[in-house]
Amino acid sequence: MTNKLRVAVITDLHYVKDGQLSPKPEVCSSGNKIDPMDRLSGFLREQGIDSVDLVLCPGDITTRACIESFSSGWGDLNNLSRNLGAKHLIASTGNHEIVSRSADINKTPGNVELHVDPQEHLLKTEGYPAVFALPHQRWVYWGRGYEVIVGDSWLVLIVNSCHFHSTQLANEFERGRVGQSALEELRLTLGDLAKDKVFRFVLIHHPPNNHEEQGVDLGREPMFNGVHFLNMLEETGLDWLVVHGHKHYQRLIRQGDSDHSPMIFGAGSFGAGLKGDMATKTKNQFYIVDFETHEDAIGDERLKARFNSFCWELTEWKPVVNVSQGLPNLCGFDLSRRLDVPKLAVMIRETISSEPWFTWAELKAKISDLNYLTPGDIKSLRVALLKLGIKGLTEPDHWFPEQLSIS
Repeated sequence: MTNKLRVAVITDLHYVKDGQLSPKPEVCSSGNKIDPMDRLSGFLREQGIDSVDLVLCPGDITTRACIESFSSGWGDLNNLSRNLGAKHLIASTGNHEIVSRSADINKTPGNVELHVDPQEHLLKTEGYPAVFALPHQRWVYWGRGYEVIVGDSWLVLIVNSCHFHSTQLANEFERGRVGQSALEELRLTLGDLAKDKVFRFVLIHHPPNNHEEQGVDLGREPMFNGVHFLNMLEETGLDWLVVHGHKHYQRLIRQGDSDHSPMIFGAGSFGAGLKGDMATKTKNQFYIVDFETHEDAIGDERLKARFNSFCWELTEWKPVVNVSQGLPNLCGFDLSRRLDVPKLAVMIRETISSEPWFTWAELKAKISDLNYLTPGDIKSLRVALLKLGIKGLTEPDHWFPEQLSIS
């Protein structure tokens, strides 16, 4: 029996106040001021997407800890979740949610009464970062820096990588952290807690490992204990998907070379005002991800996913087609196998050899691996096909060819 789960992912909304208007995503502050959130539910209905199981938001709902903007953004996220019939809206805390850059006078001994609790507005927000099964779990999240939410077939580990930002020290708010005590406790308990779930997610704001892109300044501050955290996930011997935000630039990669190395999904920003080189290489994005599992030779349920990836084009949402729009629509991954790109290219050549050309949709129907290609797989496959004399008929900047033929 195949297990299935549908999840919406939305991050880095960056709600801001624009004059006397109610707070909206930062991208509305320039140009035509059309709100991508206002257009989202209608667009999804047009795409035939009317329900999800979970909505995941890895942080930065607001900008620079604006409390009014946070309230508007959190309210809109709850409305979106209701419109999609989601059973849970689950968030992790972003650096823009925390008042992490207090004025120096508030740090001066003797002036402690001027200091503002950097998390007070979050602690008072009902249902944030999620609705837990037990009321005390909410305080466990704030106290130790992580908590777990479980469903019938799924588990979400919410990690507060901004747990130490409230110290207001620059070496904390400039990067994320998994605390040492939290890491040690997770290493002892997480494997047993997650072994009976087939869908296992980590929701965290900061990227746990290095995230760079040529030609785009994404910053290079390493997350403290991030790689140790990923190794800990790998040591459980279970499949994990780590969902993060923060960088505003998308990625879908596997960390490590073992059979249970975690997959990392860095989601692009929903609402930040993208500028400079960033604006030429990606767009604001939103995702619907369809997960399923496949039983391997020893009976383990291995994780597979296909992404519906949408980008905001000034006035409307569209499926991502071009490389410059973000994560490719209909990309994916399959943790049950390591893709053999040359072998896949040969399979394509053999499939299309009897016809003048094959459409990409026809090829996907015949070769199932084509439904689970990461962006890196797509780039490697394009090179291999060229070496075999197979050409794609499409626009040069499209992620996928419309059709293929042997030259």
